Parts: sequence; structure tokens; C-alpha cells
Amino acid sequence: MGRKFNQWLYFWRCLGLIWLNKGEYERQIRNLLLVDYWKLKIMEVLVGRDRNRREAGFLGHKLSYFDLGTTVRLIEEIFIENEYKFELRKGKKTILDLGGNIGLATIYFKLKYPKTEVVVFEPDPAVFAVLEKNIKEFKLRGVTAMKKAVAGRAGKGWLYMDGEGSGSPSMSLDRDRGGSAKMKVEKVRLSSRVEQTTAAIKMDIEGEELEVLAELEKSGKLKTVPVMMIEYHHHIRKNENKFSKLLRILERNGFGYQIGAEQKPPFRPGDYEDIQVWAYKQ
Repeated sequence: MGRKFNQWLYFWRCLGLIWLNKGEYERQIRNLLLVDYWKLKIMEVLVGRDRNRREAGFLGHKLSYFDLGTTVRLIEEIFIENEYKFELRKGKKTILDLGGNIGLATIYFKLKYPKTEVVVFEPDPAVFAVLEKNIKEFKLRGVTAMKKAVAGRAGKGWLYMDGEGSGSPSMSLDRDRGGSAKMKVEKVRLSSRVEQTTAAIKMDIEGEELEVLAELEKSGKLKTVPVMMIEYHHHIRKNENKFSKLLRILERNGFGYQIGAEQKPPFRPGDYEDIQVWAYKQ
């Protein structure tokens, strides 16, 4: 009962945020977001995790997806909570979207920063096909989609996933995060794509974030990036505590940071947790 109540409370909070944050979007987009989010949330309640329903209206287009519940949560985080909002600095024009999934973050970036170029990485072929379909449907120009995984080392590697298969939000190069099913994918180093014009990096790569940042630091290119939005996956292995290593990398390279997490009491040792890190050059 309490969980359902909190879900509906959050739903009404999201509707309020869309209406009150009038400066985030032009009026037409705000009204579309308000109506479409309402419809998607009601559809989620009525059909639950119906994996046969793979398309819905969103911002004047048909959004293709794998799982409705996951899609609604991403819309709440990205478009309503504005998790990836940042200040675009002069002379910076490229956003790197690591872990693009079906493209919701890419759609957000092109909506908020239409003059930027976006390079989006998604290694799963089935998910990549949906990503490309959404890029085409939303008529996104200046977007380059790469069917590759960003990792600490380049080459071939295994992408692991659970029983849900393609579209699972926990697909990972780390078997402990992804699951027992696997497929071969191409891996690329982030340093090969970071340039002086890089405006921001969004990183949601399910456990590979520490290795990617370490490689980027070693290359000397981390210092050139003004903003990063990183999802750190804490306690993929119950007794492994490495979050401080990520923060030390940021501090050594002149970043300040804000941290957010949803873990609530009562706390239990070793519980898995997503930690949001918003890092900015000071």
C-alpha cells in the first residue's frame, strides 16, 4: 500500500514539475510532455510490463521502446527531473552519450541543445536498431550512432544480459551486472572520441564507468571535458567498495561534483545502489 501511494505521489509531483518549470521547454513541447507523460503513466498502470506493446506517442512522434515501465522511468528522470541538464560553454559543440539505449537522452540533448552534435554509443544490435529508428522518427540531425560499447580497452568483448534479453537496463560488459546470456560486441576507448570541442559526457554504462574514466585520465583528455553526468553502479559485487576511486579521479582532474542516490533507510550492508554524479570543471 505504501509503495503504491509513493508511486502515485511521485506521479503527481512529476505533473507539477512539468507545469511549474515553464522555462525548461517552449509552451508547445511542455504541453505535449504533460499530456504524453499522463497517457504513458496510465498505460503503464493498465498494462504493466507488457512487452508486446512497443510503440507510443511522445512529443509529437512515435517512440519505439522495449519495456514500458523502464521507458516511463527514463522519461521521468531525463525530461521531467532534467537529470542531464547542463550549461553549454562557448566553443563546445559535441555531446557524447555513452549507453544510449533507445535514445531518450539523445532526444533530450537535441531538444535542449539543438545546435550541438551528439555521438551516441549502444552496442546491442537489437537495441541499436530501435535507437536508429527513434533518431529517424524524431528527425534528429547532427546525431551519429555508434554500434559499440565504450570500455577501458578497445577490441572485442562480451556483453552480458539477463533473461529479459535485448532492452534490459542492466546489460553490461560486467557479467556480475549483466547476467548469464552474452553476445560479442566491439569495444572502443572513450579517449578516441573526446576532442577540445566536447561539451559534455553522459555515462550510463552499467559498471564500466571507473575503467573508462581511468583510461580517459591516462590519455590526458579528461581535463578537457567541462561537464560529465555519470551513473555509478555501487555494489555490483556486494563487498567491493570503489566509489572513492571515481571521486579521486575527478578531484585530481579539477572537477567539483554533486551526488545523488535513492537508497533509503533501513540500510543493509552490501545493497546495490545507483549513484548519480554530476561533475563539472571548477
